[in-house]
Amino acid sequence: MLFPFRNATPRRPIVGDKLDRYALLNSARLFAGLQLNRDFTRLSAALIVADGRGKYLRVQHLEVQSSEVPASLAQGLQEQARSPNGNWPPLLSDLAEFQAAEFDRLKRVAGKFVDRILCLAVGDPGLWLQDFDGRRTYLSACDPCKLSELTGVSVVDGFPARDLAAGGNGSDLAGLPLWLWLADRPQKAARQSTGLILLDANEITAWFLPGSDGLDEVLPDIERMRLENGRLSGEHLATAISAFFQRPRKESLPLSQLFFAVNEGGSPTPAVAIASQLGLEAELLPLLPEQFSRPEIASAVATTILGGLFVDQMPGNVPALSGAGIQRILGRITPGSPASWRNLLINMTDSQAPTMKLRDAV
Repeated sequence: MLFPFRNATPRRPIVGDKLDRYALLNSARLFAGLQLNRDFTRLSAALIVADGRGKYLRVQHLEVQSSEVPASLAQGLQEQARSPNGNWPPLLSDLAEFQAAEFDRLKRVAGKFVDRILCLAVGDPGLWLQDFDGRRTYLSACDPCKLSELTGVSVVDGFPARDLAAGGNGSDLAGLPLWLWLADRPQKAARQSTGLILLDANEITAWFLPGSDGLDEVLPDIERMRLENGRLSGEHLATAISAFFQRPRKESLPLSQLFFAVNEGGSPTPAVAIASQLGLEAELLPLLPEQFSRPEIASAVATTILGGLFVDQMPGNVPALSGAGIQRILGRITPGSPASWRNLLINMTDSQAPTMKLRDAV
């Protein structure tokens, strides 16, 4: 697929002698993301062209890919996740080399606009531990210094850590990115709500994504339902998830759009049965080829959007989902090459930060 503005020309400058600056600030922006699946066996990548900033962000174009992690590396990471020891840093160094190679393969579709990739967002299962008080702590499965050195792009990772620090579980962070990507968000008020069903090997996750009010002034009432795969029969599973989508909600628009993603080789039958009970037609995720319509790809897109929210200085967590006491900007950043870091700083500095509520400013 050709990149959408490969042959495009910059917009006319507001000030004649600042053509390059305004071409950068007023054109679509690129964000890249990498996501490791739960058992460290597969790495998914996404490259998005985004228009708008913060809560007004829109995904205009999307490129995705997915590849297997080398078996020896995946096995080492799995062993560390089960029983941590001193081998964690060397494994992350090897993983960074593999991630850099995948990013290099992904960025080729950007052509001459590759220097507009503002950041590389990285998501992973991480290493979950407990402190002396029994509280969960998160250690990112990423070597951001080596990855930024190999790619030249600034790396944003460690999204769960900030949510944990704010009292959240660090696990349910995909809600707002999925809403920004898939919800009905026109310039004026929306007409419908959207459902998303992710059929993973271990669990099934259903997302209710309400339509926008056109202003996006209020944090949307995103809801999630999670069930263990195989715990319920197909018919009971369809009934349970249909009931989740149909339950009464305050001021919510009717659900008339349903997307689903299923593991490679998996059966879409549950999603079709759910759609039938809801009186809808189940569709594959938009903008994605059928072979990429998998939960891991949806997670990679969500991670990429979290990176965009970090650049736009907008909180990425939803307290109602993660249990955090307050919204927070998620992630930490490791600068890339001087040119990449400078472009990112210009983009962040010249963007208008979202209006802050008084309680957040104190």
